[in-house]
Amino acid sequence: NLARHIFPGCFLPVFAATPEFGRYTVFGHHFARHGDEVFRLDRHPSMSRHPTTPMSEADLGRILEEQGTPSVGLVDIRALDAGDAAIQQAIARERARANGPIVFDGIRDDHCPLVADAIWKVSRTEAVVVMSAQGFAHGFGRFWSKRPATAEPPVEALSAVDRLLVVSGSAAPLTARQIDAFARSGAVTVRLRVSAVVDPATAASAVSAVLDTASEALSAGRSVCIFTALGPDDEEAPGLRDVAARIGLDHGAVSKRVGSALADLALRLVRQHGLGRIAIAGRAASSYALRSMRPDGPTVASGDYATGAHVF
Repeated sequence: NLARHIFPGCFLPVFAATPEFGRYTVFGHHFARHGDEVFRLDRHPSMSRHPTTPMSEADLGRILEEQGTPSVGLVDIRALDAGDAAIQQAIARERARANGPIVFDGIRDDHCPLVADAIWKVSRTEAVVVMSAQGFAHGFGRFWSKRPATAEPPVEALSAVDRLLVVSGSAAPLTARQIDAFARSGAVTVRLRVSAVVDPATAASAVSAVLDTASEALSAGRSVCIFTALGPDDEEAPGLRDVAARIGLDHGAVSKRVGSALADLALRLVRQHGLGRIAIAGRAASSYALRSMRPDGPTVASGDYATGAHVF
């Protein structure tokens, strides 16, 4: 709706697939990898139980319509496999039928530059606003540079650091396993009690306690992970819900307070210990944390493009 307000009548393609990262769209339904398995979005062990945006629907068109967009069209896998002319015909058909965004399927790497090419052709004559995951950006780069879609995505490495600070606002099962692996490697893990952080009466003392413990570990030359949860069934979840209800906070306000606390801790520890690298995990909380930290002109330093793990 905002895109149409700013660019009236613009073409609104939606490309959520990132096959190289294990995320696929088939006949408008979205799927994502978890470990070695692929799950429909509304059955995904993490995304279906996300504390802020739990997915109860896999049909991207329905998700968009539930958010208030007009009727949504679909360019499905059959058009993609039939080639460019069929894709352009499908785009024209769906735009005549639906007056909202157009979802594009994508299950293979070579679909990404194919969709990018099709959308680029439309953009030659009219405004286009693409709603997409990184699969479109990677596909557009391959299309624009004519790089073969079968080329292996690059892996770029960083040199090691003596200590690493990790701040995690994620409740994903995978993140819980990563925190456990980090601890088993010798790092110190410190819980930031979110039920205390979101309450103004206890926030300062909760942050101060974590700061002292983390600072002591870093001074001893050890890596540290400050975390808010160990999976979706974390012990803090009931208390957090009770506190949020008592003081009238919605999911967005909770994420903002937690993210701001993580950012405050990270900045103070970076300054105190001269850290050259930190890692931030968790979609909503990390977004607020990065805003609070106000990075100046971030650029990609390295990345594993097959897993979407980029370092800025």
